[in-house]
Amino acid sequence: MSRLFCWTFIGMLLLGGGIHAADGPEIALRAAIQKEVLDGDLAGAIRMYEAIAEGGDPAAAAQALIRMGRCYERLGDPEARKAYQRVLTQFAGQKEAAQEARDRLAALPNAQEKPRAVLGWYNGDWQSGIPGLANWYHASHEYARVYDDFVVPEGGWTVVGVFSDNRTDFDGVTKASWEIRKGMSPQRGGKVVASGVSSASQTVIPGNGPFPRDPLIGYRIQVDGLRVPLAPGTYWLSVAPLGDGVSFVSATRGRKAVGNPGGNNGMALFDSSVRDRRFERAEAVSGGGQLGFGNDFSQGVLISDKFR
Repeated sequence: MSRLFCWTFIGMLLLGGGIHAADGPEIALRAAIQKEVLDGDLAGAIRMYEAIAEGGDPAAAAQALIRMGRCYERLGDPEARKAYQRVLTQFAGQKEAAQEARDRLAALPNAQEKPRAVLGWYNGDWQSGIPGLANWYHASHEYARVYDDFVVPEGGWTVVGVFSDNRTDFDGVTKASWEIRKGMSPQRGGKVVASGVSSASQTVIPGNGPFPRDPLIGYRIQVDGLRVPLAPGTYWLSVAPLGDGVSFVSATRGRKAVGNPGGNNGMALFDSSVRDRRFERAEAVSGGGQLGFGNDFSQGVLISDKFR
């Protein structure tokens, strides 16, 4: 790939932010870091880092590969190892970057080694008599999703998986869109800490449909293989399945909840591109049922102590 093409491509990526390829690789690298850290768009940052790595400036390329590897680590993607190895094979002359690549390679788990996942937070089991809320994802401009808050205690967590329990009329789910945010409140989306559209499993939840007057079936939609470090604090989680059909995240009153809060604080938020509802209180959107309105929903976080 020619240098001219690479820097032209970077320029196309950055024009929307007022930054141009002519500004040079250092500014392009800062823009990519902003995409990663401030916007929380890891996939977009990876594309920008890749273009910089192919751009011909050794110092910027080595740093871009290091940052790319860290993005892949947060996504639980084995491509992280390849990014660090590229630093050692292509840019060994960049001493500091090469040493960091060696350190991060040494810290990566073996390909056969899988972290033991434990339940860090779970908002609770499905409660009949309380309506769920639409929870699905087709594209970045076409979705409806629910966010529930959870608290990371002192010492922090490394998130290795996330899930939501949904009642749907379709199976065959293989992907889910997930987001972890912080600083959310009604009408405020806060900041994306980590996100992705990732491979997911779909598992039937026993005793959760179908019923004579309700054909929907309860499924757990779970994304594994992540590696997202979270400092102590309050965050919001959304896990929405990709699929064609009806999908509602299950409402809960906190039965069998784990962690803090336990499905009982009513802080869930709803965001939809098709219903023009932007980060509204879920209770204000939910229709009432026999046992009230939906304001907490069945979502959860799997954590590991291995990578703290």
